[in-house]
Order: sequence, then structure tokens, then C-alpha cells
Amino acid sequence: MRRLLIVLILLMSVGSVPVNAAGSVSMTLAPGVVSPTQLVGRFNRYRIAHKIPGFNRWSPDLASQACAHAKHMAQRGYLYHNAIRASDWSRLGQIAGHIKSPTTRGLYDAYLASSLHRTAIRYPNATIVGDCAVHYHGRWFHVMNFKAPS
Repeated sequence: MRRLLIVLILLMSVGSVPVNAAGSVSMTLAPGVVSPTQLVGRFNRYRIAHKIPGFNRWSPDLASQACAHAKHMAQRGYLYHNAIRASDWSRLGQIAGHIKSPTTRGLYDAYLASSLHRTAIRYPNATIVGDCAVHYHGRWFHVMNFKAPS
């Protein structure tokens, strides 16, 4: 079985340099590969263009849950939404997708082509985000969890 490659996004505020929990600059991926950092950046530009605040806070809890869910989807080979666990959520959401072509633009376009995903992405109160992309057997599985502040 091929090893899973888990890429964890660590998002601070819009326009800042992504950093990991230890404070180091996060890893960058080769050009053309799905980059959660770039994907959230595209979503932020989309949200701002529609007069919606961007995602501005990264949540380790949301990112950890996104990675666990992306890994499970990859191992099972299909997409599904899970019951997200958190104790203080006033409003939460999740988008999940996969593509064979490893481009951030391809995944972004696929999400925006879906009216349900567009609606979720445009929820104006959700500004806290955590997401993860997992590469497995030639496909990228992506999960983004987001919520409104308590």
C-alpha cells in the first residue's frame, strides 16, 4: 500500500505567511500540486469579491479533523461528509472533494461548480478554518472544515 501524504494547512490571517503549530514556515509544494494554502487563498478572494469576510483564523482542531476525514475518504476511495466533533461550534460547515489532476485550480473550480459547495463557502459568519489535502493512489482528497466564532 502506498504511503499517505498528508498536507496540513496552517492558515493565519489573509495575506500572512502560513506557519505551523511550532511557529516554523509551513512546507511548500511543487508547482501544480494541490496546495491547501493556495486553495484557502482562492476562496478568500472569492469571498471578498462577494463582500464576505475571508477566513482569517486557523484552527488546529478543525485541521486535525479535516486530515483524519481526508485520510479515511482516501482509504475508502469515496467522498462523504462526517459528523464533525467540536464542543463550542455555533455554526459549522464542511466541504469535501477529490480530483485526479493535481491542481489547486481544478479543485477550486469543482467546488464552485456545485451550488451546495458555493453556498457553504459563502456562509458569511464562518471565518475560522482548518483544511487538509491527502494524496493517495493518484488522487487528491480534500476536506475543509469551517465555523463561525463562538
